Order: sequence, then structure tokens, then C-alpha cells
Amino acid sequence: MATKGDDPKKKKADSKLVSQQPHEVSYLAKKTQQTKEAVKQAIQAAGPSRKAVVKKLGK
Repeated sequence: MATKGDDPKKKKADSKLVSQQPHEVSYLAKKTQQTKEAVKQAIQAAGPSRKAVVKKLGK
């Protein structure tokens, strides 16, 4: 059984958080027009807050 963090279809509670799962990294890379590696580094530097990661990436 998948938890909310593991299932990309379940967005309600996790929409404010981001992980380094491939589908989330790809989404943020496309959204911010950055490389996947830049997104991974931003997640490590800014933490799990989606808002902080997007701010770190400059979008």
C-alpha cells in the first residue's frame, strides 16, 4: 500500500512538500526550466518545502 509521499496521484497533503523522487524532480525541472541536477541541489539546500525550493531556483 502506497503512502501519500509515494503516490503521485495523492497530492492533497504533500503539495507543500517536495522530495527527490524522479517524478517530482522532473516536474520541478520543467516548471522552473532548470536541470534535474539543479533541482536536486536546490532540494538539498532549501529542504523539503516546495515554496523554498522554487524560490531557490529563481522562479
